Amino acid sequence: MKKKKKRYTTVVVEQPIDAPRAHAWESVLAVAATEPFATHEQLAVEPPWRWVYRADDDQVAFYEGTITIRDDGPTCHLSWSLVLDPLPDSTPDETEAYLSDQKSTLETRCAEIAAAAS
Repeated sequence: MKKKKKRYTTVVVEQPIDAPRAHAWESVLAVAATEPFATHEQLAVEPPWRWVYRADDDQVAFYEGTITIRDDGPTCHLSWSLVLDPLPDSTPDETEAYLSDQKSTLETRCAEIAAAAS
């Protein structure tokens, strides 16, 4: 039996933040301490610029997230990306709906981080 090829896909949300990177990092840590992020496996934490985690989600075969914060002096830029592998038996519509939900969640969280940091 031939193994199905992985269908990795990404979701990326970017957010300018009108605050220094150190303030944004504190806001990222506050979000990381809330559900569902607090239960995710931390793969790398590199203050004050990168947090990488893996999540168990029964809707995808693989889920890994990365938050990076670029230092722009008095301001900074947040990028939150997900790498996902949909389940082999998921339909394109199911996958698209899941990706849309994930993007919406990231947009909301990025806005919260920006507001808390500013």
